[in-house]
Amino acid sequence: MTTSSLRASLPEATAVTLLRRYSTDPQLDEAAEKLSNCARTFKQYLAAIVVNMLGFVFGTTLGWPAMAGPQLIAALDSAANKTENATDAFGNWTDLDANATAAPDVYRPLPGPPVTLEAMSWIVAVLCISCVVGTFIFGWLADVLGRKKAALIGAVPYVVSWLCVIFADEVAWLFIARVLAGLGGGSSLVVCPLYVGETSEDSLRGMLGSLFSVMLTAGILFSFVVGSFASFRALAIVCLTLPCIFFVAFLWMPDTPVFLLSRGKVPLAVRSLTWLRGGRVDLVDDELAKLVANMKDGAEDGGGSGQAPSQLALLRQLVATRAARRALFIVMFLFTVQQWCGINAILSFTVQIFREAGSTMEPNSATIIVGVLQLVGVCSASLVVDRLGRRILLVVSYVSMCSCLLILGGVFYMKATDQDISSIGWLPVLCLSMYSVTYALGAGPVPFILVSELFPSSVRSLATSISISFCSILAFIVTKFFEDICHNIGQFGAMWVFAGCSLAGALFAWFGVIETKGKPLAVILHELEGRRPDPRTGPFAGGTKTFNPAPGDIYYSPPDRAEDREEAEATM
Repeated sequence: MTTSSLRASLPEATAVTLLRRYSTDPQLDEAAEKLSNCARTFKQYLAAIVVNMLGFVFGTTLGWPAMAGPQLIAALDSAANKTENATDAFGNWTDLDANATAAPDVYRPLPGPPVTLEAMSWIVAVLCISCVVGTFIFGWLADVLGRKKAALIGAVPYVVSWLCVIFADEVAWLFIARVLAGLGGGSSLVVCPLYVGETSEDSLRGMLGSLFSVMLTAGILFSFVVGSFASFRALAIVCLTLPCIFFVAFLWMPDTPVFLLSRGKVPLAVRSLTWLRGGRVDLVDDELAKLVANMKDGAEDGGGSGQAPSQLALLRQLVATRAARRALFIVMFLFTVQQWCGINAILSFTVQIFREAGSTMEPNSATIIVGVLQLVGVCSASLVVDRLGRRILLVVSYVSMCSCLLILGGVFYMKATDQDISSIGWLPVLCLSMYSVTYALGAGPVPFILVSELFPSSVRSLATSISISFCSILAFIVTKFFEDICHNIGQFGAMWVFAGCSLAGALFAWFGVIETKGKPLAVILHELEGRRPDPRTGPFAGGTKTFNPAPGDIYYSPPDRAEDREEAEATM
């Protein structure tokens, strides 16, 4: 029987066992190893893709205002033109009568008075506030019920949210819909990184962790594309199907081994880990031992007693060590500069920005181009994050974003000073496109990767909730007051402020962020404590500033290359 026929007729684990047991051919042995590795990684990719469908759903809610907003405000534009009370595209329509009506030929998604820009800014920003509440709710649910059940429950607010949009007959229903979408967003932001971080191997953690940003960006692009030709309610109907698809697909996924072990459910943890590793029992035994060892530090606070530890105990544990405090500072600072580089405001008001910048391209088409390029950037990041590392991606991303925002601010300044910019009408599209690509390359995905890498498993859920809530508060501030900032200091001033924050992010990434590429959790925690690995001088050589995992140690990762293995054996 040939290797291909074995693969076609037998399950992966059985095929590998027979190939290894009865084969004396080196080619068959190599085929068995490749088949085993394929089975091991496939299940991890499958689990990561399915859980990050929840991130895709969240992306549709983030992209919705860019497409639905112009339809809602179009009636206002018509009424304002009719009453001659219009200001600029970023002004406040305070002079418009609340009972003003649009021209008969203008499409009006909602009956009644037009939606004002002030109301639209609240519709965009209220999602961020409810997302703060959602992160803590679903962080608690993830610790009490498990990552899987928390993710399944997280699909419910999305469904109700889109139903509110579909049947909305006044603006109040849109506010309710956005609040519910924010609660669902809390589940996406907390549960997806947790689930992927606790189910993936160290060698795949970076790539699989970046899938959240890939799916989030794909969801935003999905809203851009569908919303460009679909009506207000048709877009909501299409988006309604997505959380339903996620719910059905995720029912078949296991819960994470880390959570199951923390509740004393060892047989279920073994079953989950065996499925995720493609039936590789040898890997399961070793990894299970590492998971148990890494969780011992949290056992005193209830992490290993089979009961959920109190939030106060987890908070004490989060600030008890230098490693956890430093990790929290790194993540929160990165989320700060991520939001203050203006990404959410720019994505939510992309169409208006293109109009104000005097772009010669049709605004909806330009918005879709930005979404496509952003998806290309985040896909590129997922491919290189485990090769180049986290720090270099952050530095390149923030420096490039700073350059794009400086140039875009210059275009706005030229227009504000009545200079002719007709010859450079293509420049705003280029700048925003490059800005989106470089954001997606590092500033977008890397903080979410680090949130799942820097914290011990016992406090990871709480740390994620705190970090994401802080990020959501900043996102609310930026999106709510973006128009006010533009009104007071001009669009060029807003772009230059965002550029300064991007520069600060580049400096912090270079000097303040540790590299986590391919490192086990224990090594990362020791580096956060101020130690560094030294593979040549023995464990903890050089005093308190050096940490060296050795063979037999739970922190040790065997060398991959043959020459490295020979060198390691020679030093033993």
